[in-house]
Amino acid sequence: MNNEYERTEADKIIEECLSLHTPKSFFLFAGAGAGKTRSLVNALQYINNTIRDQLVLLDKHVAVITFTNAAAEEIKNRTQYDSLFTISTIHSFVWRLIKGFDVDIKKWLKDYLQSKINEYNSKPHKSGTKQEASYNKQLERLKQLETIKHFNYDPAPEAANSGKDSLNHSEVLKICAHFLINKPLFAKMLVQKFPILLIDESQDTDKNLMEAFLSIQNKFSDCFTLGLFGDTKQRIYATGKEDLGDIDYWSSCGFKTPQKPQNHRSGSRIVELANKIGSLIDKTPTQNPVPDKGEGCVRLFLAPTNTDKHLIESRVKEHMATITGNSLWNKKNWKDKEGATLVLEHRMAAVRMGFVEMWDALKSTSEFDSVKSGTSQEINFFKNFVLPLVQSNNDFEIMRIIKKYYKDLFKQINKDSLRYISECVSRIKTAYTNNPNITFGEMLDVIRTCDIFNIPHKYDEESESFELFFNIKLSQIIPYAKYIDNLSEFKTHHGVKGLEFDNVMAIIDNDTKWRTYDETNFFVEGKANQDTLRLLYVICTRAKQNLAVILYTDTTKNQLNQNWFNDEEIISLSSF
Repeated sequence: MNNEYERTEADKIIEECLSLHTPKSFFLFAGAGAGKTRSLVNALQYINNTIRDQLVLLDKHVAVITFTNAAAEEIKNRTQYDSLFTISTIHSFVWRLIKGFDVDIKKWLKDYLQSKINEYNSKPHKSGTKQEASYNKQLERLKQLETIKHFNYDPAPEAANSGKDSLNHSEVLKICAHFLINKPLFAKMLVQKFPILLIDESQDTDKNLMEAFLSIQNKFSDCFTLGLFGDTKQRIYATGKEDLGDIDYWSSCGFKTPQKPQNHRSGSRIVELANKIGSLIDKTPTQNPVPDKGEGCVRLFLAPTNTDKHLIESRVKEHMATITGNSLWNKKNWKDKEGATLVLEHRMAAVRMGFVEMWDALKSTSEFDSVKSGTSQEINFFKNFVLPLVQSNNDFEIMRIIKKYYKDLFKQINKDSLRYISECVSRIKTAYTNNPNITFGEMLDVIRTCDIFNIPHKYDEESESFELFFNIKLSQIIPYAKYIDNLSEFKTHHGVKGLEFDNVMAIIDNDTKWRTYDETNFFVEGKANQDTLRLLYVICTRAKQNLAVILYTDTTKNQLNQNWFNDEEIISLSSF
């Protein structure tokens, strides 16, 4: 790591906390574009320059928890992959802590499953419901528990069938939080191994786990530093701890509360709009723009709800190119940081990209949350196995794909088995080529006849819940894959946290059967729920230079609350 780095006043306060003899904990309040990651890396640089030898001598490390794998990789790169720092996502970190405590994990799972079973039995219930299906799975899992000796956790499963010894995302978080609170030796082990724990995007860290970390900080404040980096205005997950934005609370707990009030990302007009929205979320400080970022351009476009949306969005880009003089708006597809088209929720992208029937068909399944995150083993069977298989003509690539799903992977492969594998691949590819309208269910039937590939067990155990999905065209997996792999022009607020773009076009369209947010009333009455406010704040603060907001509404310009946009910034598209 480089020994020189630029230090802000907030960095100096953080440095005072990073001591093995007189540790202090802190919460860095920093809004969008303030440089939270820069301060986190600066803290690691300071540790490297001052107490590295002490940590190495005592065989201790510094833990850094990030929100995404991409963020973890970025910080690893900035610290030149220094082994002193254990940098990982929250799920990877907690699995590192609980891995190997199989007896304790088994006991927790047994108690947890039994409590769920008792809860189901204590209430009246009907047969044939999702609740009954879940109850039956819990009973079966409880029976299997006694045969398990070791547990596993895979943050990005590729195989079609997860084993009975597998723990999911939610379980590893709950288990770790329980151990930290109820097992003093487990908590002490964490403190001894990691006397400094730094958490990025702490506002969205699981609240039960966050409360466990805060409890440990309170018990071991003389030998443990808990450093939190975050912007409470950007908390967009309901699982995050809600009350992190009270500066007085942190001060009363003995935490230092450094602040970084400047926004080094956006033009002053964008910062002004974000401040107005953010002031309705919590009482954390507003931001100050940096003069060299310029003013920036903000426009609100009002579009009729019954209109050609592809045409409208194309014309908005043309209009923004004219008024800003920025030629990037004329590009059909932006690359990297050039720009982003943000939709407020996934279904808006599904409608525009052509996989909405598939999306709606999966809403009633228990897998829907994992479908939204791209981690569904059932859907990834088609995305990561069937789709590349039918699209590839490279024999080596085809064999690489097959290896992950071939039933007899560890058995001896001879000429006959290779010939049969080739026949099955040809059968699958031919079915796809000869019938452009082939459905997911029809393709699944073709694969079943081969009887050599692992098919997700839920397709058999919960076939009724996938009935609608099986009738959807397989071709819809193509735009879904492009979207979920972040290769499309459309992105949601969940996928762009921490990112920045020269130009942002934000699409607000309530015609999606989605009622979590209420943006129309916000722009008319200036009132909205917290989910709406946080979402709008995240979206607006992604823009560096230019922000175009398209609001599909039958509301007229005269009905809008002028507090958010100036008259010249509001453009009615009915005149286009």
